[in-house]
Formats: sequence, C-alpha cells, structure tokens
Amino acid sequence: MNVIGRAAAFVGIDSGPWKVASATDTPTLICWTGHHPLRYHDPAPNTTHLIPEDWHGMTPFSGKPYFSSAEHDAFEYFVANYRHRTYQPGELAKEACRWLKETLRV
Repeated sequence: MNVIGRAAAFVGIDSGPWKVASATDTPTLICWTGHHPLRYHDPAPNTTHLIPEDWHGMTPFSGKPYFSSAEHDAFEYFVANYRHRTYQPGELAKEACRWLKETLRV
C-alpha cells in the first residue's frame, strides 16, 4: 500500500499525486484553479474537486449564457458524476481547510 493510501485525507493540486490518491480509499480533495476536472480526471468515489465558483466559464464550457448541446451534456454529466465544491476568488485555502475539518471531523 502506498503512503497516500494510509493517510486520513489527501489535499493536492492538479498533478500526479492526485491520480494516486483518487485510486485509493483515502478521502481526497483536488484543488483546481485554471483547468476543469472534466478534462483531466475521471470521477472517483473518494474524490472531491474544489473548483472556482465561475467554473461554467472554464473549458470545456464556453462561458456564454447559453450552453451548446454538447456543453449542456458535459455540464449534466459533471454535475451527476463528480463530487465538487466551489470557492470564491482568494478563498481556495479557506475552502480546502473547511473540507479537511469536515472530513476529519476536527
């Protein structure tokens, strides 16, 4: 078993270690800033994605008031299959700490 698999929780960024963390049973929070998880990460039952509150404007979405059919399908798939939370500008660390406290019940 890897070190992440023995941890009480994992918080990381869009990088290789989150792929390992998502493959374990360890509660995992992945913090995103410039990319959307739909393009880079499969859904995983132990993983929560922390994404900017304006994620609708990130690729693969156009940010236009009305989604295309494909964008609508991607939106519906993401909402239905990915555990996620949002953060406001400048509050990524605050929201990550909130998730960690809730997960560890501290």
